[in-house]
Amino acid sequence: MDEEFVLENIKDLMKCLTKSNVTLRWLILHKNSSMKKIKGIINEGLKLKDILSLLLITSKFEGKLIKCLEDLILSKEGRLNEDKATCV
Repeated sequence: MDEEFVLENIKDLMKCLTKSNVTLRWLILHKNSSMKKIKGIINEGLKLKDILSLLLITSKFEGKLIKCLEDLILSKEGRLNEDKATCV
């Protein structure tokens, strides 16, 4: 994931991250639901290993996105000065 890609797709990347986190939260909360129907559907279709895998993948994605955004913010002033020098 490079800076240009992040800048061009930030809206979609943030949507993806939000949906992943919401899905994880929902699965974890409902895995031990008192509602037998929901609990049955989740426990039949997913194993704990699948939820943990999604958690790890989501956290890696979030970490990479945050790192890239931090780098962009830190380099913002330098880029602005370069562009100003180019315009003058």
